[in-house]
Formats: sequence, structure tokens, C-alpha cells
Amino acid sequence: MSKKLLSGLAALTLLDISASTAQAQVPDWSGAYIGVHGGYRWSDGSLTTGTYTLNNPVDIDPVIPARNETYDLGSGIFGLHGGYNVRLGAPWIVGLEGDFTWGNGEDSRTRTISLDGAAYTLNSRAELSWQGTIRARLGVTSGAWLFYATAGVAFADFEWRETYARTTAPTFSFSAAKSDTLTGYTVGAGAELALSRNWIVRGEYLYEDFGSFNVPLAAALPVGTQGSFDVDAHKLRLGISYKF
Repeated sequence: MSKKLLSGLAALTLLDISASTAQAQVPDWSGAYIGVHGGYRWSDGSLTTGTYTLNNPVDIDPVIPARNETYDLGSGIFGLHGGYNVRLGAPWIVGLEGDFTWGNGEDSRTRTISLDGAAYTLNSRAELSWQGTIRARLGVTSGAWLFYATAGVAFADFEWRETYARTTAPTFSFSAAKSDTLTGYTVGAGAELALSRNWIVRGEYLYEDFGSFNVPLAAALPVGTQGSFDVDAHKLRLGISYKF
């Protein structure tokens, strides 16, 4: 076999290997995928009320000035995500993704009241636990990279508890609670890098806003007096996905 033929065969082999490697490194972004993610959630809850009184069955009703309180509901997070991408034509990708994220952010405030020689406490506690989203994604690909914007609907599990108690005799206590699944909107952006045809790593930022809603106030007068609570969240997440 001539040296020219051997050189030609070697060149063809190298070209084939290079093409196969390039094909493996530049994925077909379309199709289904699932993955896991983790990161941190920064979240603030804000309580606002007008001036009101507390029910006191044995003495003078304490007056509570207007309340403007902030609750730190931030926490570490961990979750699962999955979705499906469709190629619109190079370099555009459109997709739909859902995720479920666990977290446990809680904060409390305690107020001590002294009135006519008696002591009272008012303890309030807010908690934000799991969250979920369903989002559309629009992205542009560049080699092994996908850069995307995302927006959709967000859900969150929220709990509110408040206890009002007289701590000097004769003692008594009242409590109020609310547990609800909040619904809001989310927007964000992220980037993905294909490590192979199947494995993809990502970094992502999401902003979520759940608006304002009412929470009960323990033993508040007039009966039915409530506070207004507002929750939003900023999330930074890193993740890895398996593309089918």
C-alpha cells in the first residue's frame, strides 16, 4: 500500500473522529430532560396593619400602633426540574419547564406590652417552605451553550401564626393562623452548558412575586381586623440535567 494511500486513509480517519467529537459536543437541544438543582433563596415578607386593639377579657384592652414589620424568609433550597425543548430553527429554542423546590425559611417577631401592672406578649411567625414553577423558556444556542429567558407562574407554601397572651395572673391566650398555597408570577434568565449529548449543567436566576394577601391577627378588635402581608423571592440555582 502506497504512502499516499496510507496518508489519505489516516486523514479521513482523523476527520471522522473530529466530526464525531464535534457532533457529541454540540447537542441537539430539542427533546425532554430531567434534573436536580440547588442554591439559595432570598425572600422578604412584609406585614402592614393599621392601629387596632387587643381583646382583654379581664382588664383594659391594649392598643397596638400601626405595624410595619419585615420577616426574613431566606433559606437554602434543593429541588427537581424537568421540561421539553423544541428547536424553532437555528439558533432559537423554545421550551416548557416545571420545577419543585424544597426550602424552609422562617422568622418571628415578639412584642412585650405593659399595661396597668400587667404584662402581655404578642408573638408573630411567618414561614415559607416549598415552591414550584411552570415556565416558558426562549433561548438561543451557541455551540455547546444555551442562553435563555424564562417566565411563568409560581407557587409557594406559606404559613402564618400569631399568639397573644397575658403573662401575669389571671393569664389567658389567643391565637390565629393561616396556611395557604400562594400563586404569583416568576421571571428570570439562565445559561446551560452541554458536557456531552446527554449531560447538561446550568446556572439560573429567578424572581418570584406573590403579591399581597390578608393574614389574621390574634384577638384583634374590631373582630375581623386583618393585616396585609407581601412576599417576594430571589433565587440563584445551579443544576445538572439529563437529556433523553
